[in-house]
Amino acid sequence: PAWARTNWQSFAVTLGEGLDQRGVMQALLDLGISTRRGVMNAHREAAYPPGSWRTTAAGLAIGERAQDTTILLPMYHQMTADEQDRVVDALRGACA
Repeated sequence: PAWARTNWQSFAVTLGEGLDQRGVMQALLDLGISTRRGVMNAHREAAYPPGSWRTTAAGLAIGERAQDTTILLPMYHQMTADEQDRVVDALRGACA
C-alpha cells in the first residue's frame, strides 16, 4: 500500500565448518558490509546470570553452536541485484 514503508531485514547464513565467524564478519566490514551474529542467546548475556537458567544435562549446545556459526547479512527491499551480488561475492571471498 502507498502508506506502508518497508523495513530492513537480514538473511541468516550458517558458516561452514572451521570458518571463524568474527573473522568473516570483519572481512565483510572491511568491504563496507555490515553484519551481525545470527543468533542471540540470553544465557550468554551479562544481564542474565548463569544461576538463573535451568537446562537439561546437555546444556544449550545447539543454540550456542548457532550463535557461534551464523551471521546476518543485509537484505532490504530496495537492494539491487548488483548490491546482492556484491554481498555474495564478498561472503565467498571471506570464506575462501
